[in-house]
Amino acid sequence: MYVLSFGQLIVGQIKDPFCSDDTWHGNFDCQLQPADGPLAQRVLEFIAFCEDWNERVERDEPSAGDPAEFDRYSDVVDSGLWEVQTETGERHRLESAPLFVRGAELSWRLLGPTG
Repeated sequence: MYVLSFGQLIVGQIKDPFCSDDTWHGNFDCQLQPADGPLAQRVLEFIAFCEDWNERVERDEPSAGDPAEFDRYSDVVDSGLWEVQTETGERHRLESAPLFVRGAELSWRLLGPTG
């Protein structure tokens, strides 16, 4: 099991992680609550947006799939604060925010070890 964090904020646990074509995938168990503060609320908003965006893409809605929609979350997506910690304690930064899919799935790409 891996741990997903955003800076000092523990976002949740990733179960059954695996890598395919340089992209990691896993089952996500979110541990954030809105009562955890403004930063947690912002991350939760991003997760909900991402899940909705992916659902619209899957339904092939005419307005779906415009990556520019992520611009309003650039503070979260491109923050450089996303990390995954492995069972052995290794910490790896992510290239950008993970992509969340409703049904507790996510995918991400690693930037490299952070020490």
